Amino acid sequence: MKYIQFLKKLIFITITILLFSLQINAQNTNIDSLSNVIKSTKDDSLKVITFMKLAESFLEVQDSANYYFEQIELLLDNNIKEFSYEFIFTVANTFNQYSQFVLAEKFFKIAILLAKEKSENNSFVQYTNSLGYLYRNTSQYEKSITILLENIKFIETHKIDELLSITYIYLAFSFRDYGDTDESLKYFEKSLENCLENNDSTYIHVNLHEIGNIYSIKKNYEKALEYQLEALEIRKKLEFSKDFYLMISYNDISIIYRNLLQHKKALEYQLKGYQKAIILNNYMVQTALMLNMGASFFDIQEYKKSEEKFYIGLLIAKKYQLLNLLSGAYNSLSLLYDSTKNYKLALRYKDSTFLIHDSIHGIESEKIIEELKTKYETEKKDEKIVKQELEIKRKKTIIFSIVVGFGLVCLLLILLYRQFSQKRKAFEKLELQNQEILQQRDEIVTQSENLEESFNKITVQKIDIEQKHKLISDSIVYASRIQTAILPERKIFYTHFKEHFIYYKPRDVVSGDFYWLKQVNDIIIFAVADCTGHGVPGAFVSMLGISLLDEINHRSEIINTSKALCLLRKRIKIALKQSGQTTVSNDGMDIALCAYDKKNKQLQFSGAKRPLFIYNTQTSKLDVYKGTTNPIGFYPKEIPFKQNNISNMEGSILYLFSDGFPDQFNENSNKFTIRKFKELILTIADKQCVEQRKIIDQTYNTWKGNAKQLDDILIVGLKI
Repeated sequence: MKYIQFLKKLIFITITILLFSLQINAQNTNIDSLSNVIKSTKDDSLKVITFMKLAESFLEVQDSANYYFEQIELLLDNNIKEFSYEFIFTVANTFNQYSQFVLAEKFFKIAILLAKEKSENNSFVQYTNSLGYLYRNTSQYEKSITILLENIKFIETHKIDELLSITYIYLAFSFRDYGDTDESLKYFEKSLENCLENNDSTYIHVNLHEIGNIYSIKKNYEKALEYQLEALEIRKKLEFSKDFYLMISYNDISIIYRNLLQHKKALEYQLKGYQKAIILNNYMVQTALMLNMGASFFDIQEYKKSEEKFYIGLLIAKKYQLLNLLSGAYNSLSLLYDSTKNYKLALRYKDSTFLIHDSIHGIESEKIIEELKTKYETEKKDEKIVKQELEIKRKKTIIFSIVVGFGLVCLLLILLYRQFSQKRKAFEKLELQNQEILQQRDEIVTQSENLEESFNKITVQKIDIEQKHKLISDSIVYASRIQTAILPERKIFYTHFKEHFIYYKPRDVVSGDFYWLKQVNDIIIFAVADCTGHGVPGAFVSMLGISLLDEINHRSEIINTSKALCLLRKRIKIALKQSGQTTVSNDGMDIALCAYDKKNKQLQFSGAKRPLFIYNTQTSKLDVYKGTTNPIGFYPKEIPFKQNNISNMEGSILYLFSDGFPDQFNENSNKFTIRKFKELILTIADKQCVEQRKIIDQTYNTWKGNAKQLDDILIVGLKI
């Protein structure tokens, strides 16, 4: 019996190897033929298409695929005027499909620009929608929402009604991923209403499906399933893109069944979706379905299968840099290992989750890199023009020099005879000087040896200093990650304040400013603090402040802002050994602390040298509540902190901030001042919070110009 089983295995292995060999030979033949096309054709469009097919053949070999993607970029850059905007958009779309997001963004922008120049409004809207969707897929939500809102205005101005529904859908996706489910639902319903009004069935199934997703997020699973199944029935009858939409439906319906604890049905739909995702080479959905399968096995306590699915999802997300899904994979594995009491691995994957989170919120730096690259290319072109002008000038100089040189030769011949007799006398004098020089040379050699020895010592010291500087720099960067990790996550702010912004601009790598938020029953406590100093000293005090606020959060005093600040002052003084004449330092912090009672719509505010601005949207008036003149820390004449009780807060916007922005000087040594800051707040308070943050950033950069940033800057705006 064992012998028969062995023969079966041997036959199976032999057939597998044979099929694999045939597949490799076929692939090699195809690659050779594509390479021959590139060598023989002079058509750049055909070369681009052929390079794309080669890249597709090598998707599993990342370095090779990247080489072909680079060749496509080079071809397009060198001959951009030869290609139509439709062709460039198609190439950008293909880059996007293969997760080459940087290249996709670059060529989407070029296609958009060319379409706008030719007044091709429909193409302009479609291409801009694609760019907005790319920003959404790469977690750049503010960029995505901004560009899509502008697109809707463009559509309404130019009356391009046929593209309104799909643009609403793109915008709804971005709001959903950003966390604003109410706005997302509004735009999906607008899109559905527009489809029904115009008798356009193209996107009805999309809107039904995504409205179901929103209800799923809101945990109304029965209603979600009703919408999803209705959309699925429409998709089964589609003629175009049927597999793609079925893949999406199977994935999302499986999530609903999982939440309804119908795990068998959930796994059935997940498997269907994964098979479609493999056919379509859609790595994002493959990853999502793997993570969903892992979650289903986790729910039914089949931990081995759960670990296997999570790990496969992690590998795909890591390979194709799908940051949000990679963060989800790390978090899922952390929860799994925590449940199986493997705490070491749970902690490791939790740390990875934080690092990915930092990466997503730091993705804004790509814009700066792109601007620097553009500037560099412009400077390169200018440099080329300058070189050409210098070459022309050089040739003119050579001709002039030849003419002048001929005249000088004649003059020199006359002078040579006179100089010969003078040199003869000088030679005798030089002979005497030569003896002196030889003596001085010996002295210089001795001094040179001493200098070389000193130089070697200085070089060793320089290397030592550079190594220490690198260690310090690396430590500060790591400290910045730790500081960012202990600050409240943006989603916590979003839970309590759907309209808000945080403008956080440290002067150095780490910051002495921090923000803080906690919930105690129906009361939301939040604060903005400015610690003594900036950089590393300020960061130490800020981390101490956050730690002490977290400690006070467990005491009843936290819901009374005056008592909370008094207790915080006491704790800071103990921690920093500040007591009367024996005080070691005057370190501490200025802080604005608020406690908002959601149930009674009432706000308490107490400040230590920091004010609170409240903009009333009904009266368009800005009220200023000043803080007590005492800081948090040692002060010769300590007094209790004043408590302000404020009612009727509905619709008001609160502004808490450090003194970094008002105290910033410009290039002419003029301070911005608190008066100008109030005027700025009054100017922007009626706009959306995302737009307010953008205007604050533009105003600050314009004011500062090339002047040095003097202090950490933190501004938090919260709409009640």
